Amino acid sequence: MNIQYSSLIAHVPEIFILTSSSILLLYATAYATSKVNIVESNVITKRDEGSISSSISPLIYENVLYLAILSFIYTLILTLNSEAFSTNFYIADKYAILIKALLISATGLTLLMSVKYLLDTQLNAFEYILLICLTLTGLLFLISAHDLITFYLALELQSLGSYVLAAIKRRSIFSTEAAVKYFVLGALSSGFLLLGASLIYGFTGTTQFEAIALQFAGLHAEGSHEVSTSLLSSAYLPYSLYLGLLLVSVALLFKLAAVPFHMWAPDVYEGSPMIITAYFTIVPKLGVLATFIRFIYSCGPAASSFTHAPLQNAFLFCAISSMIIGTLGAIYQTRIKRLFAYSAIGHMGYILMAFATGNIAGAEAIFFYMIIYIVMMLGVFSILLAVWKYNWIYISDFHGLARRQPILALIFSILLLSIAGVPPLAGFFSKFYVFFAALGSNMYFTIFVGVLTSSIGAYYSIRIIKNMFVGHGVSLASSGREHMLGVAGMAGVSSYLTFRRGISSGYREISESAGYNRAPVPAASQEVAYLFTYPQAVILALSTLIVIGVIAYPTPIFALASQIAFSLA
Repeated sequence: MNIQYSSLIAHVPEIFILTSSSILLLYATAYATSKVNIVESNVITKRDEGSISSSISPLIYENVLYLAILSFIYTLILTLNSEAFSTNFYIADKYAILIKALLISATGLTLLMSVKYLLDTQLNAFEYILLICLTLTGLLFLISAHDLITFYLALELQSLGSYVLAAIKRRSIFSTEAAVKYFVLGALSSGFLLLGASLIYGFTGTTQFEAIALQFAGLHAEGSHEVSTSLLSSAYLPYSLYLGLLLVSVALLFKLAAVPFHMWAPDVYEGSPMIITAYFTIVPKLGVLATFIRFIYSCGPAASSFTHAPLQNAFLFCAISSMIIGTLGAIYQTRIKRLFAYSAIGHMGYILMAFATGNIAGAEAIFFYMIIYIVMMLGVFSILLAVWKYNWIYISDFHGLARRQPILALIFSILLLSIAGVPPLAGFFSKFYVFFAALGSNMYFTIFVGVLTSSIGAYYSIRIIKNMFVGHGVSLASSGREHMLGVAGMAGVSSYLTFRRGISSGYREISESAGYNRAPVPAASQEVAYLFTYPQAVILALSTLIVIGVIAYPTPIFALASQIAFSLA
């Protein structure tokens, strides 16, 4: 009875968010079909002439969104106060608790950024909020999976929700195409996962991570200390067992969009709505990567001595290929979402470099990198979501931004330079720790490729900055100089106040001067209209402060990354 009670307590966060999602679904469905909503839908304010009014009142998804965020807050509190618990198929240790806290926080912040985007794009689909809740639930179960069967079911729960999210914009042929590609290739990766799990079960006789780890350590699962064939140093290892590990790794590398399993990422990022692209970039990769680390570090060759395992060469190949393809692919992009898709592929290459070390120092570098990456992406997508209603889909659309909004352009530039790894910003330190971890494992060639691609990759960040500051001969002499010192010292306050004021009718002049007049821009009478909501402004301000302030005080982020990594041991 005590074990059952402990098991129930350990599952409380997942049970709570599932229950909350079900209640929100019933509430939103009942409200959407009520007479009150029909009346409100007929009086929604129309944009410009000929605008088509929404079939669902914005009140619905605003209520659902804020209630979902409230449920995330309670789930976070329950997660942080949960006790350690472990069974053969589920584990809620310190590692799982910390990763879950990061996932819940990142998801909540992503949803906060979407309030104004939903209104601007008239994406009146409250289901997307519930789908994100379900995918988050799958990720929470995935982090605590301690058995191949639980691992597969949780991963599929997360994946199925992601497929639907990619197609949430039902009237867009691009969104539908992205979802179909994602689904087909995702089904292929699920097949690899099942085949790999079958091979592992066939050679170990178990699906439990702990028992598989004992087999890899050369011990019998029953607990005897009779040493069997070493899986790392002996030539008698059944290659089918390594093949099973490799197939499971292929399935997870697909979810991480690592080369050569990256084919889906650019098209899915481009076809999905911007808020879904932000979610795909920020949240699922952390959950899948954390589970991948637990699986390989605890069950695979990394549990003993990863440096001589055949899988290391496979991971190094993926790391080098991802850095090269991601960097070169991003250079030739003209669309902003495809650029960040290839940028994400390149960043995954740096993470896999640390992953291939197979030690705690590598895991520490991975989580430091991921935390900084999430912070940078939150800042970047808060800007992209704000300007997306003007249909700024090309890099060239940012021409002349600094003329009207110098601080906005400067903050965007800071984030882009951090993504490129330019010192002394946070992105530089994240790559430094990755290179330092790889140096301890004598990966000199991989480090050389990483440094080279990082230098080349700065080009696509500088190209966007060039468009903002000097595109079409726009001068910063009259507006940029007086803001430089203030932004450097008080980036968060300045960005918050400036972004809250919004971009006014100056966008019309910028668009016309750049030759891009594809989307409606605000009229002069709308000069007081806000471009950023309060949550977006706060998120952007905090992201900027962290990116700039890491050089002065990196201890909190590094301590969190170390705590997560050492909880693996």
